[in-house]
Amino acid sequence: MKFFRLFCLLASIAIFGVSLAGDGFYIDRLDDPRAWAPGWVELLLGWILVFGGVIAWLANPLLFLGWILLIRRSTAPLSAGVTAVAALVAASFLLHHEIVTSEGGDKSSITGYGNGYFLWIASIFTAFVGGIIPAGCLLLKSKQRARISANDHGLGGPKDV
Repeated sequence: MKFFRLFCLLASIAIFGVSLAGDGFYIDRLDDPRAWAPGWVELLLGWILVFGGVIAWLANPLLFLGWILLIRRSTAPLSAGVTAVAALVAASFLLHHEIVTSEGGDKSSITGYGNGYFLWIASIFTAFVGGIIPAGCLLLKSKQRARISANDHGLGGPKDV
C-alpha cells in the first residue's frame, strides 16, 4: 500500500500542477468570450474571493494538508477525510453564477468551466483515493486481527468436539 499511496500522492501533485496551466472558468466579456486567468493566477489571488463568499479556494490548503497526511500510513484515513471535505468545498464553486472580477467589486457571470477546474477536481479525487483505499485495507486488517484474537481466546464460535 505504500507504493499505492506514493503513486496517488505524486499523481495528485502532477495533475494539480497541470491544472495550474489551464483555465479555471470563463466569464461574460463581450471583448473576450474566453476571459479569465490561468489556474496559477487563480491559486495566487483566489483567496481574495473567500471574503466575497466564494469558499472554493479553501480546497487548496485542505488538499495540501491531505498530501501531507497521505505520506504516513497511519494518517492516510485522515487524509481521505480531509480530501473529501476539499472535494466538497471545491465543488461548491459550481453553485456560484457570478463572481467579482475587479477591484471595484464589479461582477461578471460565470459562463463555463475550463479544463483547469476539472483537473483540479481530479487532483483532489486522486488524493482522496490514495487515502481511502489504504484506510479500507487498515480496517480489514484490524477486523481480521480481532477475529483471530477472538478465535485464540475461544470467543470465535463453536469448537469441534
